[in-house]
Amino acid sequence: MQMAQNEDGGGEESFGSRFLSGLKGMILEDEVPAKRAPAEAPAAAAPAPAAGAAARGNPGQSPSAPAPSFTAPASQDSPMFASLLSVTLARATAYTALTEAMTPLEEIIPDEMTRYRAAFAVIKKNRTLEQVVQAIDLQHMEVLAEEVARFAVQAKSKQFQDVQSRVDESTNLKARIDAANAQVANLRRELEEKVRAIEDGVQRDRQRAAEIDRAVDENQKAIAAVQRQFDAAAAAVRESLTGAKAKILKYLA
Repeated sequence: MQMAQNEDGGGEESFGSRFLSGLKGMILEDEVPAKRAPAEAPAAAAPAPAAGAAARGNPGQSPSAPAPSFTAPASQDSPMFASLLSVTLARATAYTALTEAMTPLEEIIPDEMTRYRAAFAVIKKNRTLEQVVQAIDLQHMEVLAEEVARFAVQAKSKQFQDVQSRVDESTNLKARIDAANAQVANLRRELEEKVRAIEDGVQRDRQRAAEIDRAVDENQKAIAAVQRQFDAAAAAVRESLTGAKAKILKYLA
């Protein structure tokens, strides 16, 4: 089985890197969507390898040989399923021997259970049922787990590469926003300080104006009182002079 040299996508191209590189379309240019085989039995059967995987497991078999039929959920129609299954079953095991024996029986034996039993009868001289089951559990499942882990690392790397520039731009914009907000806060604080200073000056001027108004009022009242006193004194003097004149004219004329 072809494997990538490291988990971050270096070296030979892996299953995950191929699909991640075509993430927008999710379909490779040289791949054709797998055809869904009709369900023939109510019981779910083990999936068969793709034609390419069978060819790698058995060099003598033609790559164009049809894959064994099996009941496939909708997700198994995708090219990603076919590619991942091909990678998972690339190693020749007792299970791939069973599926390869089933391939030529697909058109001859329509019943799935009978086809499985006939294929197992072909390989049971060299393979046991336990070996077939262990091949799935200990070999193919292990390969699948490795591909899952590798894909997770590659997906994370792909995500980092694709969005890092946007993340950087967003970070810069947020920094500019924070700086602008800080500048606005400083300007608002300075403006508030200036407003308070002006208001304090206005309050002082208002108090001074009130004091002046009170002083003017008191001064005007004092002047009015003096004026009244003066007017009274002037009237008294006028009356005194008038009386003196009358006496002079009376006594001396």
